[in-house]
Amino acid sequence: MRALFKGFLLLCLVIVCFDFVSANVIINEIMYDPTGSDSGHEWIEIYNQGSSVNLSGWKFYEGGTNHGLKLINGSYFLDEKSYIIIADKPDLFLLDYPDFNGTLLDSTFSLKNSGEYIAIKNKSMVIFDEINYSCCLFGIGGKTLSKFDYGWNGSSIVGGSPGRENNDSSSEI
Repeated sequence: MRALFKGFLLLCLVIVCFDFVSANVIINEIMYDPTGSDSGHEWIEIYNQGSSVNLSGWKFYEGGTNHGLKLINGSYFLDEKSYIIIADKPDLFLLDYPDFNGTLLDSTFSLKNSGEYIAIKNKSMVIFDEINYSCCLFGIGGKTLSKFDYGWNGSSIVGGSPGRENNDSSSEI
């Protein structure tokens, strides 16, 4: 019985660690202060630098709450070098970005324009990526906060680049 229990614990450890070894899921872009009304137009982009991972059961942490993720378009499977958008209101996101045809997840949240702590967690509630963003560092109303090799910066275009490589504005800010 003891050997069975040890085997079960080892299997659980392998399953949890598999996410860490195979996936490198990061928060890649944050639209926290869109032009006009923020209400329903906010979104974040997740990017996978590692091998394919199933995001079913994952959570978006914001405002002290673990928000669920509901599939709207695409698949919960995030392939290597792929993006997923988590939108506050998917219908408004699709109106704002009518050419977007990638994976879209729905979640209920409201990002603070002044900044806050956000995170993405796997189904075991392990944090995969986190950021404590601040608007005052970038002053980018209408542009996204985007992750680059050197760190975070404002996007070079109003509206950001959901589902695509980030546009660097390091020369503009």
